[in-house]
Amino acid sequence: RARTIHVVKTNIGLTGFGENWSTNSLKDEELAAYIGTSPFDWINDTRLLQLNIAIYDLMGKALDVPAWKLIGPQVRDRVPVAAWTVSLPPAAMALEVKQAERLGYRWLKYHVDQVQNVEDQVAAMEQVASDGFQLHLDLNMNSPYEQIGELLGRLDKRTIVGRLEDPITATDPAMWRRLQDELETPIVAHHGPRDFIQLGVCDGYMAGHSPIGQAVRTAAIAEAAELPIMLQQCGGQLNQAFLAHEAAVFPAATMDHVNLAHLWREDITDRVLAIEDGTIAVPDGP
Repeated sequence: RARTIHVVKTNIGLTGFGENWSTNSLKDEELAAYIGTSPFDWINDTRLLQLNIAIYDLMGKALDVPAWKLIGPQVRDRVPVAAWTVSLPPAAMALEVKQAERLGYRWLKYHVDQVQNVEDQVAAMEQVASDGFQLHLDLNMNSPYEQIGELLGRLDKRTIVGRLEDPITATDPAMWRRLQDELETPIVAHHGPRDFIQLGVCDGYMAGHSPIGQAVRTAAIAEAAELPIMLQQCGGQLNQAFLAHEAAVFPAATMDHVNLAHLWREDITDRVLAIEDGTIAVPDGP
């Protein structure tokens, strides 16, 4: 997969860096709104995460403060993080667990794929995992309860399964509530509406790939509802650094946040945020 680094320059000699997964998709008309403005015009911008990262970098450099100070008061100086992989045959999934553990992770997320047998995968991963290591299974929200309920019940009995993301379609909140009653494993909504937070039909909510303004809103709603949230952002060390600044100030951001930061052998940054017991330190610079 490609990555794009966004370099945003100012007329006072400062340069901000942003990042996103995949190739550049920004159009000239999207960029036009930002040209000739101050970075401070874009606090809590609700549009382009990759530019949010660069703009907060610029503001932090201008004021010589870490980005979290531009979002809110700090509530934690270390942020829990999760590894991420793709669906592979069981033996390969077991290797993914061992690699994640070597890097210091305590959680591993992947998207369950109908091509692979998730129960065989989970069994292989459970066999090699250390005590306390957990799986975050993303069921892709593509099955109704009637088709997948029994499978979820069996996965619920696996000690390594720690979360079920988007386990069923999001058209019927009552069925989500039913799953909460039937399963001990927490269920997490990602593509479900934010209304799920207020309705209380999920045990956690994912603010996936959210521009900063959207993430702030989700975090505030979740804090009021006393529901935990997690962030999920695709990218390398730049992207993960911004995620850490965000999670540092959101009281509800207690779940393990997902990023791709350790999937590339090399990165463009001069340092890597080390993982210790499943957490990274919040950067002390912009």
